[in-house]
Amino acid sequence: LPIFGTGSPWTLRQWCEKLVARRPAFSFRIAKGSDAESALDPGRRAPLSIERISRDTAYRPRFGLDESFDDYLAWLGG
Repeated sequence: LPIFGTGSPWTLRQWCEKLVARRPAFSFRIAKGSDAESALDPGRRAPLSIERISRDTAYRPRFGLDESFDDYLAWLGG
């Protein structure tokens, strides 16, 4: 599932692959015909633009995929 609010997209598969690399006991699969599988096709849904919120507010993305993932693991407790 693409995540665009950070200003740089990544997929659910990329996130889960990072999780498998750091937590080998974690496993996943994307079910055929699922919403998640459909969302993996970048042609199915346009990315969420943060252009307007960035223009109208002080919001600026701080994290990309790697930083977000590391922050998430720190939040989990390592």
